Amino acid sequence: VINQTDRLTRLVDNMLGPNRKPTFELLNIHIPIENVFTLVSRDPDMQTIVMNRDFDPSIPEIFIDSYLLEQGILNLIKNAKESLLEDKTTKPEITVGTRILHQVYIGQNKESAVCKISVEDNGPGIPEELKESIFFPMISGKQKGSGLGLSITQGIVSQHKGTIRFSSSSKKTEFLILIPIHKYRSTKNYLKTENG
Repeated sequence: VINQTDRLTRLVDNMLGPNRKPTFELLNIHIPIENVFTLVSRDPDMQTIVMNRDFDPSIPEIFIDSYLLEQGILNLIKNAKESLLEDKTTKPEITVGTRILHQVYIGQNKESAVCKISVEDNGPGIPEELKESIFFPMISGKQKGSGLGLSITQGIVSQHKGTIRFSSSSKKTEFLILIPIHKYRSTKNYLKTENG
């Protein structure tokens, strides 16, 4: 419990403090996701929300900064939680899933394979008037929202050369994190590519 509390404190400090330079490691994408599941399981507000896993175990290891990616996924789950609780959704659920997608455009680049991380809830959906500006700082559809979570998550995903997308309607909102899967031989080669 102490270790998870310290971890959560560091995540909050990082959210409020200056951006840190990513430290990429070749990891299983489900490691940071499971760390987030552990964190949210200790949140009293999550006790009434069913958390589901829908993982694809065949996804290869990818270069990620686990600490930053945990923060980004945690932001998405926190947003979903607040939406569900404010709406007083009957039988609230959040599902975190992973899949491999092929031939996906990220910006102008067509990636042969990407890792998709999805966070889906069965809440009220995003108001139409907010959809165009949902990733702007200080934009929030929640009563107590800071409007920073999605903007921060977008920045984290960008540091991974990925993108974030969403779809929303009544009773279903889904955010997708898409990160390219590159078969680099070493972290050194990956960082060399990152730096051009």
